[in-house]
Amino acid sequence: MSEDPGPDTEWTQLQQNVVIRWCNKQLEGSGKRVKSIGKDFSNGVILITLVEKVTNRKIPRYNKMALFKSKKIENVQVALELVRSEGLKLIGFDAGEIVNGNVSQIGGVIWSLILKYAFLKLEDITEQESTRNQQLLNWVKDKIEKPTINNLTTDWNDGCAVHALVDAHAPGLCPKLKDDNENSEVVEHLRKIMQLADDWLGVTQVLTPEELTDSKIDELSMMTYLSGFLGAKLKEGAPIETK
Repeated sequence: MSEDPGPDTEWTQLQQNVVIRWCNKQLEGSGKRVKSIGKDFSNGVILITLVEKVTNRKIPRYNKMALFKSKKIENVQVALELVRSEGLKLIGFDAGEIVNGNVSQIGGVIWSLILKYAFLKLEDITEQESTRNQQLLNWVKDKIEKPTINNLTTDWNDGCAVHALVDAHAPGLCPKLKDDNENSEVVEHLRKIMQLADDWLGVTQVLTPEELTDSKIDELSMMTYLSGFLGAKLKEGAPIETK
């Protein structure tokens, strides 16, 4: 999948899971939760709540109990209008298709939100002319010297890069990484450090360790996870090991 998936792009189950986890993090405190991309955005209410959360803007009037399709479409249209007013083009996206549960359309809208709002901090520290994936890759390279990272997919499979990135933000937070780990040990090590990053750096686990170590990991999913490290700061009371 390209960095800018359109309304007809096919979404894998992993990508849908990552988007769902990202959405639920944004929706915390709203009383709303996403379980299915194809079903839970169909009346526009959760989409409006999500857009309000990430843009920090309010939609004053919409159909909170939309039962008829016409009202559901109105809700989605209102959400899309707000997103477009934020500078996102969303060409080819249709409110009726979103109400019908078109996963490609819904996923594309949410990915557009992720690209803009999850990566805002990159705009202050990287070249504006670069694509988001290149900006993120350059940022990672500035953060960690080893291991050498050349992509946002398979170079992360062995867990070493995630360990190094957590260590760059919080030296001493991660347990020591053993050499020549078996895959099962890599997964368990990642489980520990991803939980530590979640607890003490606020990096949401939109990926599981098993997904991250899979050779089929895609760029969209990896970018969404790594976006959590942008601007991450260590919380007080973290279990830092001193040398």
